[in-house]
Amino acid sequence: MKGQGGRTYARLAKSIHVRWECKYHIVIIPKYRKRVLYGKLKKHVGEVIREVCRQRGIDLIEGHLMPEHIHMCLSIPPKQSVAFAIGFIKGKSAVRIHRQILGKKKVTGLHFWSGDIASARLG
Repeated sequence: MKGQGGRTYARLAKSIHVRWECKYHIVIIPKYRKRVLYGKLKKHVGEVIREVCRQRGIDLIEGHLMPEHIHMCLSIPPKQSVAFAIGFIKGKSAVRIHRQILGKKKVTGLHFWSGDIASARLG
């Protein structure tokens, strides 16, 4: 089945009543833009973010870890806002990074990511 512009609907993700393709390019940075994403954190941060995305139903299509930021191409379902999805990813990954990788057991004050993000819609 073909739509306008010759695009095929068969390759689009689908929900009960919707076929969708919502891809976003997201860039997140650590607090104070510290270069902490290499070394022992490099392997683990990627795993943590993949797991958090899977938990929320977000497809991590592609990701690149740089010394001071992360580029991600995410496919976010239309029922979730981009701000909510990014807030969830940043919040849950910060807690997991502190607890699993850095070994801190505090309940509050587990900041890892800056409050800023850059996002752009793809397609």
